Amino acid sequence: MNSYVLKEYQMKRKMEDFALSSGYLPYEPTLFESYDHFSMLSGDVKKEQLVTVINGQKFQLLRPDITTTIMNNVLPYIPEGQCVKLFYQSTVYRASSSGIKAIDQFGIEYLGLTNWPCERDILSLAISYLQDVPFVLEVGTTAFLNQLIDLCELGAEQEKIFRKLVYIKNREELVKFGKVNQIPNDVQLILAELFTLRGTYTEVLMKLKSLPLGSTLSMTLNEVDYLKAFEDQVVFDLSMNNERAYYDGIIFKGYYRHVSKAVLSGGRYAGNAIGFSIDVDKWMKGQKEESAIWTI
Repeated sequence: MNSYVLKEYQMKRKMEDFALSSGYLPYEPTLFESYDHFSMLSGDVKKEQLVTVINGQKFQLLRPDITTTIMNNVLPYIPEGQCVKLFYQSTVYRASSSGIKAIDQFGIEYLGLTNWPCERDILSLAISYLQDVPFVLEVGTTAFLNQLIDLCELGAEQEKIFRKLVYIKNREELVKFGKVNQIPNDVQLILAELFTLRGTYTEVLMKLKSLPLGSTLSMTLNEVDYLKAFEDQVVFDLSMNNERAYYDGIIFKGYYRHVSKAVLSGGRYAGNAIGFSIDVDKWMKGQKEESAIWTI
């Protein structure tokens, strides 16, 4: 038991040391966050999942998300044209039927720049944190889905339903949704094939261009054409969606085969920031299942 506790501590230190050697500085996020600020940015996080604290007449949340904290407390104070590179080893909290759940997170944040080299560097760093054991890193872009929604000409409530069907990858209901809402025929044909638009960047681009309106939609992919350099390392997925409303560009998730949910997730947000977080417990589980270093 003591050997595993020591190994977990060493692995967490290794995560931090690698971030430091890559030019990132430690950041300690605040423990509480304004309920109003978080609810404006959080997207589909349900109220019952939040740990609420009453401070006088105000509601505050017990650290529900670290990215929203950074958006409020760090990003607005970075001078234009400058960048800040941070990492954190911290905890977020969720309410559940069994009580308050503490989720250990390690995160990387590259703040203040919008160019593609920083996106490429963040993806490379994500791969470095996953690569000790077999992994899958899925990459998408919100720009594609946003343009597809524009072509569907949906109202606000319809858009929520559409995004939910894409998120859960329900092809049958998505095709039915297109017919019921009288979406243009060319767009319906794309919806029917949406979940097949997955592979390398080059493969996906070729598949897309063979579909009606494919040439128009493929223009949204120009901003991530650097993914050609990751052909053997990432899976490009145009149906990829994220439950967090603040993402507005590239998005990605990393998986280990012995872990049922994403170990790593991230993307671009607020226009000029990009980063990712690792669920440390899930990451440790994946490392233990695959790596000989845990056999002590």
